[in-house]
Amino acid sequence: MHGVVTKSSPWSVDETVSRLESEIARRGLRLFAVIDHSAEAAARGLELRDTKLVVFGNPLTGTRAMQANPLVALDQTDISYLSP
Repeated sequence: MHGVVTKSSPWSVDETVSRLESEIARRGLRLFAVIDHSAEAAARGLELRDTKLVVFGNPLTGTRAMQANPLVALDQTDISYLSP
């Protein structure tokens, strides 16, 4: 397990997501999803500061690990939680 690593970004959440998406593509990784928690909250009349979750990884290496141990899926996929 990797645990949680916290880093600050000098950019807005949207700019950080955009830069992260570019870096994911540059490294040949797969972007699985960008989940916009704040938009989902707003759609239900709730307020949440700008919050997004970026899920990415490498299916070529991740699949082999998950075939050996399916629970690796909980840690193998890289997830970035972005909020101001």
